Amino acid sequence: MKKLFLSLGILLLTSLSLSAQNQIQLSQYSQTSPLFNPALTGLDPFLDVKVGVRQQWTGFDNSPQTIFVSAFGSIRKEDKYDLLKYSLRVSSPEYARKLQKEEFKRQGLRQGLGGYLINDSQGALTQTKLKGNYAFQYPVGFDKYVSVGLTMGINSFRIDGDEVTLRDPAIDPVYQSLLGGDNNLTFLEGGLGAAFYGEQFYIGYGAGRLVNVVVNGNETLQEDAKTLVHYVQAGYAFDINDKFRFMPSAFVKSEGTTPLSWDINAKIRYMERFWAGVGYRNDNSIIGMFGLSVSNMLNLSYSYDSSTGDINTFNSGSHEIILGLMLFNHQNRSLSYLW
Repeated sequence: MKKLFLSLGILLLTSLSLSAQNQIQLSQYSQTSPLFNPALTGLDPFLDVKVGVRQQWTGFDNSPQTIFVSAFGSIRKEDKYDLLKYSLRVSSPEYARKLQKEEFKRQGLRQGLGGYLINDSQGALTQTKLKGNYAFQYPVGFDKYVSVGLTMGINSFRIDGDEVTLRDPAIDPVYQSLLGGDNNLTFLEGGLGAAFYGEQFYIGYGAGRLVNVVVNGNETLQEDAKTLVHYVQAGYAFDINDKFRFMPSAFVKSEGTTPLSWDINAKIRYMERFWAGVGYRNDNSIIGMFGLSVSNMLNLSYSYDSSTGDINTFNSGSHEIILGLMLFNHQNRSLSYLW
């Protein structure tokens, strides 16, 4: 089994497909949206801290594993009063509404700040990202915002040549360069994002690797790591009644010559305390997931991916666990915004 997995890894190496490894795979994308689109940073009125682990293709030796830690918060002014409610009678209600709208825009301006650390490994290849996010959110209505965001940080690849086996190593320039000890690639990476969201919906686009400046590393490994990455996310919340909410969502990823990847999910949330859902990914994966709010500070979620393709014969699925902390949660929210 190990030889089979290493053969798959070498196929990626010899085709210089570092770009495919740069797209981390997370099934619970609605909880980790700022990792893909910085414009979705700081939507919640608290400091949202998450720690997650994804073990993919359980049963394979050296199967892909992703570990991440993130923290995103918001800088905002809370509405202190309603001009129409606390003002005297006026002869021009339209003028009063205009003043109220201007006051809302002044107080409603928001900024999101945060960052994340990701370690993604698959056999001989390890990728580490350390990035910071900033978002500026402008109100365009009493419950709607347009947001733009920026992300910037370091992305580092490392390939362990001792884990690589080739049929004809003497004629492979990548392998020969690895034997020389030059098995690292580090670059400064930046991206942008835009989003439009309200109390019951969100839609956003993120562009990764718009900035790509090599700091140091193996030139043989650099070319494919410069490919532009596109992310599109959208979701809507339908209130079934005062206890249940139905929340469909979608996530699309595109990068260079890598096949287009898309997910669709549907979740049911019960009284801000518990949710469960199913999803489908176009690599023939069926996803089951659930989460619960232990308190107004702590939440936990889990997802399981089962492949319906041929690879399912060789593994027992993928597991993903995310632990969330909602710090400085003065509004006593039980779940984060995009849940």
